[in-house]
Amino acid sequence: MSEPTLEELEAPLNPKQCQFAREYVVDFNATQAAIRAGYSKNTAGSKGFSLLQVVAISPLVSFHARRVAESTDTRAERVRLELAKIGYGDVRELIDCFDEDGKPVYKDLSKISDSSAAALSAHLLRGKMAALTKLGEIDALFIQKHAFEGSEDGALTVVLKTAAKE
Repeated sequence: MSEPTLEELEAPLNPKQCQFAREYVVDFNATQAAIRAGYSKNTAGSKGFSLLQVVAISPLVSFHARRVAESTDTRAERVRLELAKIGYGDVRELIDCFDEDGKPVYKDLSKISDSSAAALSAHLLRGKMAALTKLGEIDALFIQKHAFEGSEDGALTVVLKTAAKE
């Protein structure tokens, strides 16, 4: 059996309930998601809680959470690959020799490996490592992974898994 489409999941819900499901996966704060979805600030706490009890909302939240996780995984893989290139770059590929003043004479950069080019880029663009590290923090590459599990009664369980050190 194939996974239900977004349209099928949204069909039994009203527009505010659909918006709540989209907003909930932003920060997993039901009160704030209810406010962002257009519910009253005065009743957002109880409304957010009650919306999480609506059986049809749980699969929609899971749907949106999977989409977020998929896009994060793609970006995370790009960050991992770039960090690996930088980490495995070899400076010996960059320098041909040294001139009489002791300054390096660089090789033709079009002929160096991707790893060494990435390492040189990270060195020349000093902010690149900081940016990659920040992306890793944003995507929780270095901290934890999120899994979303739904049960038959419609309850949504958020499972946090600490990433294993490699």
